[in-house]
Amino acid sequence: HRDPVLAISGATSAYHNVTLAHLNISNGGSWEIELLEGGGIQARDLRLVVRDTTLLNNTAGQHGEGGGIHLQRSAGAVSGILELQRNVRITGNAARNGGGIAVENASLRIRPDGTEIFGNQARIYGGGVAGLDSDITVGSFGEPETSSTAIGLVIRDNVATQGGGGLFIVNGLLDLRETAFIDNVAAHGGGLYAQGAQVQIGRDSMGMAVQCAGDRLCSRFEGNVAGFDCPRSNGYGGAIYLNDSRGFIRQTLFSFNCAGTGAVLTAFGSVAPQPAIDVEGIATRHNVSQYP
Repeated sequence: HRDPVLAISGATSAYHNVTLAHLNISNGGSWEIELLEGGGIQARDLRLVVRDTTLLNNTAGQHGEGGGIHLQRSAGAVSGILELQRNVRITGNAARNGGGIAVENASLRIRPDGTEIFGNQARIYGGGVAGLDSDITVGSFGEPETSSTAIGLVIRDNVATQGGGGLFIVNGLLDLRETAFIDNVAAHGGGLYAQGAQVQIGRDSMGMAVQCAGDRLCSRFEGNVAGFDCPRSNGYGGAIYLNDSRGFIRQTLFSFNCAGTGAVLTAFGSVAPQPAIDVEGIATRHNVSQYP
């Protein structure tokens, strides 16, 4: 039985800042442990900044969250932020929820300069990332603070058994800029699954710029799959599944996504206020579904 590689805790009544850089954090945790939060890094009640670091092949327990990184803000604590800056690679990690990363009652901020989240697995939700009662934002902040452009976060080749192959969020704000979801798989919401959340997706540029001018510099969902025998499956939302959530999507490309129903987007709502979907300037091509 193995513990997390790093366990870091702050005081609930004070602000603490910790920065990790130029590290390879590997092979922490174990499936054999019943409950382990964070196989690579376990953090609580602080602002944790990670840059120029790889988290590889870490595992949370059978009922644990955040295979690579788990950060939680305790009830009443003043601080709970995970900030990924440049050149962070999170791959080969596994957990119940949030195979790569899980944040609980906290905030995840990603500056996407050279950062990738790929090849992670979740037994239930969020193969790459899980935000549990948390906010997740991707865009231009953190170092280098003089830059005004977010460059290419990639979330790819992650798998979740139930929902959110790339990312899962419940009860929070999800604000994505220039993020690519590629070849993620789940029963529902191959790329993204949102429950009771507000979802904002778009580009970090003004005006009607050329769609996906570069390989990475783009807001796009490509090759994501809902259902494990797609399109002959009951999977909903190949790219995006919104359940009791509000979605605002701008200047985003959807291509080669697959689902039993709703290859690009499926939205359900049963809780007041009713969800709203606002779409502007998207492009779709070669998406496949068994039913409309």
